[in-house]
Amino acid sequence: MNIVPIIESSEEIERLIKYKGDIGIRIDLAIKADTHWDKRFDRFGLSEREVLDLPKMKNLKILHYHLGSQIKTQKSILEGIKHAFSIYVELQKTHPNLDTLDIGGGFGIPYEKKKFYTAKSVSSKIVKVLKNLSDKAGIKHPNLAVEWGQYIVAPAQVTLYKIISKKYIDKANAKAWYVIDGSFINDLKDTWAIHQKWHIIPANNMDGALKRVWLAGSSCDSDDKYTAGGDYILLPKINEEDQYIAILDTGWCQDGLASHHCLLSLPAKIIAQDGEIKIARKHETAEYIGKLFGWTNGDHK
Repeated sequence: MNIVPIIESSEEIERLIKYKGDIGIRIDLAIKADTHWDKRFDRFGLSEREVLDLPKMKNLKILHYHLGSQIKTQKSILEGIKHAFSIYVELQKTHPNLDTLDIGGGFGIPYEKKKFYTAKSVSSKIVKVLKNLSDKAGIKHPNLAVEWGQYIVAPAQVTLYKIISKKYIDKANAKAWYVIDGSFINDLKDTWAIHQKWHIIPANNMDGALKRVWLAGSSCDSDDKYTAGGDYILLPKINEEDQYIAILDTGWCQDGLASHHCLLSLPAKIIAQDGEIKIARKHETAEYIGKLFGWTNGDHK
């Protein structure tokens, strides 16, 4: 495996100036992209001027940048590439071994299942733009690297919850709270951290009469809730049968960052692949949580 360190500060340049292997440089592009995060105070990478003023390095192979998280339009992706490539061309004049453009991550995910650009359509446009720009500049087509990890892993997981109680609401968009047997603040951190909207569907009773609801977690925190941005979620009315819900595209940095806040247990992990189901992790019991906190001999009961 060939590991290429990416430099993102002047201090790292000093540390790696004598490094013999291939290296890359991260640039903070001076453009505004339509992403979840604004770039007014980006702390990552070197400025465009710093990159163009780099001392000559025979082992500089990669120019890397990252526009942000959840890029909302393919226009932002393509504008970033065009701007970065103009710097790539200038940098290659003093660093002739530079041969790779790494456009980073941030590829958007249609969490709410609204109309969105696709990887297939954007990929073909990226290749076409880079080819045309390279031919116009008279240089070899660069190697292209992407880091679309969130886009790849998010659809790989579905989070299931059981509704354990309901509480009626007066004078709101929703008519009731549905309380889940888990926690948004613990299992789905983006719910409160960045107010992520999710695609939520019933896992059973799909043909039942629907009700406008909000969802609440089982912790003591007022932020442990999901209200779809103050709107509502349509879920089946509760009847005698247990009701379960499925939250889609939860495979990226959600319960992987969970703790035992409020003595909450981590959920079970079930792997479904090629028609087979395996239990990767059992649901944690109260006894197990008690041992983590040093309670023994029934002290936790």
